[in-house]
This record gives sequence, C-alpha cells and structure tokens, in this order.
Amino acid sequence: MSDCNVDVSANKIDKKAVRERSNLLMRQGKTKQETFEQLKKEFRHAKIIVKILKCIPSNYRKKKYRWLNHLLLISLLPIFLLLTYYTSWAVSFYILMLYVVARLIARYYLAITAFSFVIMIISTLLFFLEENTNILVILILVFLNLTTLVLSYKLEQKLCPKVMEQKEKYIDKQGLTRVRIIYTFTD
Repeated sequence: MSDCNVDVSANKIDKKAVRERSNLLMRQGKTKQETFEQLKKEFRHAKIIVKILKCIPSNYRKKKYRWLNHLLLISLLPIFLLLTYYTSWAVSFYILMLYVVARLIARYYLAITAFSFVIMIISTLLFFLEENTNILVILILVFLNLTTLVLSYKLEQKLCPKVMEQKEKYIDKQGLTRVRIIYTFTD
C-alpha cells in the first residue's frame, strides 16, 4: 500500500493505514514479528505499531482458539434472544457484540467482558428485587453472562498475548552508549 498517509514531518502516523497494512501482511502468512519488522521500516514508529499489533490476533492464534470464539458466539446468541424477548434496551449492544465476536475483533473483547458483567449484575438484581420475574430466565441469563464474561476475558488474553520488551545497550556512530527497546512477539 503506497498510498499510506504518513506525515513524518509532524511526527504523526496514520493508525488506520498501519492497521490495514498489518492485517494485509498477516493475511499473507507473515508472523507478528515479521509484520512488525516490516512496518517498523515503513512507518518508523515502533511503539505505536506495537500497540496496534498486540490487538490483532495472529493466524496461528485465530485457528487455535477458533473453537473458543465459536463457544463465545453460541453463548451470546441465547442472551440476545432472551433480551430481545424481554427488553429492547440492550439489543443494539448485543448485535454489536455478536458482530465483534463473529469477525474476531479481539481489541473489543474486554468491552464485551465489561458489558456481560453489567448485564449479569442487572439480572441478579432483578432476581432479588422483582417479585413477578421468571426465576428460570434470570438464572439462565446469569449463567450465560458468566460464561460470556469468562470466555471473552480468556479469549482476549489468548488471542492478544503481551509483547516482551527488552532494553539493549549499543554504541552509536559517535561512540556514545545508547539504549534501545527491542520488542518480541510470542507468535
């Protein structure tokens, strides 16, 4: 992609262009480390590239944890159907969550975890406060939201592992000792 809008003079980087380029390189079969090295040459902003790349699951991790992602999707569907039947305020959030999980957009999985926690708390409060609620529906909602909460949190950890940073001393052209950070991806 030669039309990446990177304004090096203002020390800014087009994050969308980096994200698109990294997705393209990873779809071509490159590892995260190879993608990082290539993007570092193209964009020269290692810290920003690391922040973007750590949220993009590698092909290996996508394949390895696809079954957990399908399980998360399966646990979201009944919640969506139950909430659609009983209330309409959370439906748009669940449509968005279903889209995120179906497309495996891992950077939003913590938001799914938080939203599942909120729905689980609301369901639990309804269980204790409302007299005429269906107890079975509330228990199913709590169980499914607990499942969604745990799965989305674990999947975020598994799909986007932490990047290792290592400081290395080197001597530059002027003979001064400098420190540089070397980033290592675990994929």
